[in-house]
Amino acid sequence: MGRTAWLLGLLVLLLYVVTGSGHIQTIDFQLEQDVAQRIVHLHNFTTQWPIIRGAGAVAGVDGQHFAPHGLGMSLLLVPLTLLTDAVRPGDTAAANFVASFVDAILAAATAVVLFLLARDLGARTRVALGTALILAVATLEWPYAHALFDVTATGFLILVAVFAAHRFALRGGAGWLALSGGALGGAVLVRTQSVIVVPALAAYVLWTARPAGPRRVLGAAAAWGLPLAAGMATVGWYNWVRFANPFNDGHGDDPNTSFHTPLLEGLSGLLASPGKSLLLFSPVLLLAILGIPRFTRRHRALAITSLAIVAVNLLLNAKVTNWTGDDAWGPRFMVPVLALMLLPVLGWFEAEPRRWRIGLTAGLCTASVAVQLLGVGFDYLPLVDPVRALHKDVWNARYAQVTVHALAATDRLHLGVHDPIQRVGTDPTTDQNGLTIDLWWVHAAHRDTHRLLSAVAVLAMVAGMAGAALALLLRLRPPPRPPRLRHLIRRA
Repeated sequence: MGRTAWLLGLLVLLLYVVTGSGHIQTIDFQLEQDVAQRIVHLHNFTTQWPIIRGAGAVAGVDGQHFAPHGLGMSLLLVPLTLLTDAVRPGDTAAANFVASFVDAILAAATAVVLFLLARDLGARTRVALGTALILAVATLEWPYAHALFDVTATGFLILVAVFAAHRFALRGGAGWLALSGGALGGAVLVRTQSVIVVPALAAYVLWTARPAGPRRVLGAAAAWGLPLAAGMATVGWYNWVRFANPFNDGHGDDPNTSFHTPLLEGLSGLLASPGKSLLLFSPVLLLAILGIPRFTRRHRALAITSLAIVAVNLLLNAKVTNWTGDDAWGPRFMVPVLALMLLPVLGWFEAEPRRWRIGLTAGLCTASVAVQLLGVGFDYLPLVDPVRALHKDVWNARYAQVTVHALAATDRLHLGVHDPIQRVGTDPTTDQNGLTIDLWWVHAAHRDTHRLLSAVAVLAMVAGMAGAALALLLRLRPPPRPPRLRHLIRRA
């Protein structure tokens, strides 16, 4: 991995850390964090959370309480738990603070992998870097580096699986196949639903191995399939340990995970509703849609594979009862394939840079960044009314998250910062005070906790971001032109 990729990763990671929340917002993540701590301290997979249907622990073997989530996210949190125990043993607040940045690390890594994939596809460094930065700051990737869910980790692992499979197609080597299969197995270990990616990526691996003959195809299938099978077997074992059934992941009694939504209702909501439209929360994806024809002509096999993965994910989640992904910012369940949705934007950038294209690109990127700032800058949870039906208001623009956060940003910032733990207000039109400026260093200043240390840390990270950005600009600078012959003659 070259210096440009490292600088990109540093820049994006520092941005995500500076704009991190510093606290665990979601029940899902709290359960996964609790399991990680139980693994480290008690060497088991139980949780202390109460049993709450659809919003808490699930009863398992011997009546013990278990989290209805995959093991993968908890395993990713184990190193951070060990780190916190080494520095601040027994400090739950410190453990939660450190754990709150795990998605920032994974999202920054996702941007780097997308950059590397774009370079492998023949994109110029400038285009590949721009594509990665668009993912990082102009799509839902940024808010989901801030709000803690396992979809960020899933998206990273799926992208690694696709990237490594494409590396195999370019260079060969069983190692890339093992990495691809292992990453996809890891994605299934984080979110069992990731198994829907297997058919499309398996077809791509076998297709790219096909020209070398049947033996090469069988070898590729083994190198790719064995790590994947290991990940899936681990899922079955984990389910057996918890519920004495390898196919029970704990969601069987959760009404939110059933498939009762009419397909057209879910699709229209995910694509066009004011409350959960993917194109509203990431307008820049319109450029990717426009780039699909050219991208498909140049990279047919990978384009078909990526679009198939996105389409299957879209169709499956459109049928889920809780297709909105609530409680969440935007269409949460589409985040795992966000990078693959953006990938065809390379086709858009390959076209001749006419004035209208530049204007459209700048406008959509600006709008997208503005939407992400609304998602990152405020805690969305005070707007969630648990009594309200799941997607009752997604077609009401008045109650849309983007609308309410925009009102808060323009009209209510002068009211001050509120503790994110004190959730107040459920009517976004009458009680804006529930919205918080959800940045860890703002909370520290508000509570007068380590204020000086936080200020120094933020200033250091901002300086690091400036340094990384400057270094990237210098690397993009065209090389100096050789001196002209006439000038050389004069000097002689």
